[in-house]
Amino acid sequence: MRVKIVFCNKCRDVLRDAERCEEVHHSVRSKKSQNIELFLSYRPPYHWPYVRDFLAGRAVADMERVTDSSYQRWFEFEGVEGQFCATHNTRRGGFEVTVSLSDLTPLYGVIENIKAMLDLHVTTRGAAT
Repeated sequence: MRVKIVFCNKCRDVLRDAERCEEVHHSVRSKKSQNIELFLSYRPPYHWPYVRDFLAGRAVADMERVTDSSYQRWFEFEGVEGQFCATHNTRRGGFEVTVSLSDLTPLYGVIENIKAMLDLHVTTRGAAT
């Protein structure tokens, strides 16, 4: 069974059950929260183990989670709370990404930041120089 870890900005606690947090005193997931699913591709070669290890070595406790195949982060961007999970898909050459935001206004900026964090803007030509 996979346990979803939620970082609550209000009580600064790691909760293993989002519903429990809602019961206690506030909503971790806004009822108005919207989920977007998308695929972010890269141009091979891409070295996910290197990127994954880089992220894991610098992960902020209670804010980021790195697994063998995914990177997950809770954040606030331009006053909007959200989270994303990017799962590496070697076969398709990219990441299946789920973004959850309380307001979709900064969605473009959030996606651009995800691309930068995963180093998806790098081209083979640029990496070789």
